Amino acid sequence: FGPHTLSAFRQWLREQYGSLDALNQEWETDFSAWDAVIPMTTYEVKDRERSALKAGQLENYAPWADHRAFMDITFSRSLERLRGIIRELDSDTPVGIEGTQMPNTWGGYDLWQMSQVIDWVEPYDIAGSREIFRSFLPANAPILGTVFGDDLPRIRRRLWRLLLHGDRGCLIWDDENSRCVEKNTDAMLLTERGKGLAKIFAELKSIAPTLFNLERLDDRIAIHYSQASIRAHWMFDSREDGNTWPRRFSSYEAKHSRFARVRESFTSIMEDLGLQYNFVSYEQLENGELIAESYKVLLLPQSVAMSEKECQQVEAFVKAGGTVIADNMTATMDEHCKRLPRGQLDELFGIQRSDVGWRAKAEAGPLPMIID
Repeated sequence: FGPHTLSAFRQWLREQYGSLDALNQEWETDFSAWDAVIPMTTYEVKDRERSALKAGQLENYAPWADHRAFMDITFSRSLERLRGIIRELDSDTPVGIEGTQMPNTWGGYDLWQMSQVIDWVEPYDIAGSREIFRSFLPANAPILGTVFGDDLPRIRRRLWRLLLHGDRGCLIWDDENSRCVEKNTDAMLLTERGKGLAKIFAELKSIAPTLFNLERLDDRIAIHYSQASIRAHWMFDSREDGNTWPRRFSSYEAKHSRFARVRESFTSIMEDLGLQYNFVSYEQLENGELIAESYKVLLLPQSVAMSEKECQQVEAFVKAGGTVIADNMTATMDEHCKRLPRGQLDELFGIQRSDVGWRAKAEAGPLPMIID
């Protein structure tokens, strides 16, 4: 909310909306000049949300969601600028970032944007993060894992899995509770944990060069990566928090984000079926990559917030013979997280809705059998 950032944000909004009238219509605001435009804080948009729900009106998070989108852009541009500075000094060494969190509304964790400005990454593998980066980074870009604790059988299983998924190495988390080296002694001997890890790494190194030369199978299955939907679902999930929402740290989100659990469910189903998939970002979808890259199936896990252009590409994909599988609330918001009176893909799916709202718990019931 600093003056410099707000000025840049307003310029970005001009590019997105074209006119102040268009922004006011989307945001449901009445700003009289661009210099007066200020995004809503989370507290403010939460007040708007509660008022809308109480009055039976549709939610509109756009004055908050657009600001979050711009913060993601700001973070990725910072990484890109840093990489450029480093490359001026060293044009050969890859530049990356380590310790990245799961896709999130906060912290710049739009993994699509981040993947476009780095050469390698060490992600915390939470809610599919590792496979998202694998899908978005250039082929053979190094991905590293991290191991914690001293449960050596568990670590061995995990590292083998990561190696088979294409990881090129890992970091060892070393702290007071789980040392690899006796750092407080002159001899600096390996601890039992260190000896155990040394055996595991010797085993991995013996086979890794062979595995690195293998080509991954690809069943041309796309899973939609929607940062706008991540923002929308954060708003849904945090309804139960009241004003304690700042306590939703990334560690909390990893266990309590319904959207993250759905994404993991989709990937687990694919893997259990022995199928290989790629995540396809909102931008890739808009650019027509489903058809251009010969995908056969598109999965839309809780893709509640989609742009008109994304939806047009989904329709074109189906007309070209593709299969689309979705769950619920699909495209009932636009990319700015403004709720629409009906889903943009309802006609494609052949459905009529009595409600476009979100409910924390599922409601079971029979589905009619329709034979065409």
